[in-house]
Parts: sequence; structure tokens; C-alpha cells
Amino acid sequence: MRAALKPVDPASNPYLNGVFAPVDDGLDVAELPVVGKIPEDLRGAYLRNGPNVKFPPLGSYTYPLDGDGMIHGLWLADGRARYRNRYVLTKGLEAEMRAGRALYGGLMTPPRPTRGARRTGLGPRRLQALARHQHRPSCPSFPGAGRGNCSL
Repeated sequence: MRAALKPVDPASNPYLNGVFAPVDDGLDVAELPVVGKIPEDLRGAYLRNGPNVKFPPLGSYTYPLDGDGMIHGLWLADGRARYRNRYVLTKGLEAEMRAGRALYGGLMTPPRPTRGARRTGLGPRRLQALARHQHRPSCPSFPGAGRGNCSL
């Protein structure tokens, strides 16, 4: 039996601390402070989708490809600005939130065969084929394969 994957230490990864540190709070700021003046007739929204891990990743972390997705939004109207962010609630993230920890290895972490892999005919070639498909969000989940990346 293989040893459990160890969480990545955020302090040792430059993309998990400092300005890249994950934001865990779902914020909704109705009126952001503005330095200067936003033109009254400037209206629109800027949305950004990016990686934002909820829990310390297991095995590896490859920025910007790994991580749970988070949408950040900035809205401008009537000379005012507001901000809101939310996680993209995938089935994988919901399972991790129920468990209270990361459940899946990062992109560079090799897939782990299940206990019955030899009995079910999931040999090395079949496992490699599954690994190639494990990061496609539309791909059905397979035992031993990680989640699709929701941050792309």
C-alpha cells in the first residue's frame, strides 16, 4: 500500500503565500474606497477566474494550473466600484469541503491506482490513459484519478 500524499507546505511555495496567498473569504464589498474619481458614465464589469486553493494541496502545486477556481468581480457604475468573489463549487470542491481537507493530488502528482486495480484489468497502459483524461472537467471521474481543473 502506498503512503498517503503529503500536503504542500504553503510557506515553501511562492505561489501559495504573499500576494499569491489563497483568499478563503467570500467577500461582497458594496462600495470600494476610490482614490481619485471614477467617471460617472463608466459602466461595466471585470471578471477574473483564477486558482485559489481551499486547502493545502496534496503532493504538488503547479501555478496557475492547480487549485480550486475562484471568480473575482469588479463592477463600475455611477462613479462607484464594488467587488465580489466566490469559489467555483465543483463536485470535487464540495467533497473536500465535507472532508475538511484536500482529497486530490495536484497536476504533477501521478495518479494512484485503486486497491483493486490489478484485479480489474487497470494495468499501466490503462492507468496512463486515465491519467491523460483526469484533468478534463467533462470527463467522467475514474477511481484513482484526480479532479478536473476548474481554474482554466
